[in-house]
Amino acid sequence: MKIILDNEEKEVKEGTTVNDLYRLKRRTGRHIVKVNDTVIRQAQYKSVTLNEGDNVQIKRVTSGG
Repeated sequence: MKIILDNEEKEVKEGTTVNDLYRLKRRTGRHIVKVNDTVIRQAQYKSVTLNEGDNVQIKRVTSGG
C-alpha cells in the first residue's frame, strides 16, 4: 500500500505500524510523529496501524534559547 512519509510517496506492507516506520527511518533522539495531522504519542507507536494514503510526518524536536 502507498503512504506519504515526510512528503514522499512510500510503499509499505499492509499492517505497518508507526513503530515500524520509526525503526525503518532509524530515528534517534526526540521526535514528533503525526499521522494525518494527528500527533501520535510514543506509547501508541506499536498500536497505530497505517492505512492506504495516510500522511505521516516524523520531525525531530529541537529547542533553543
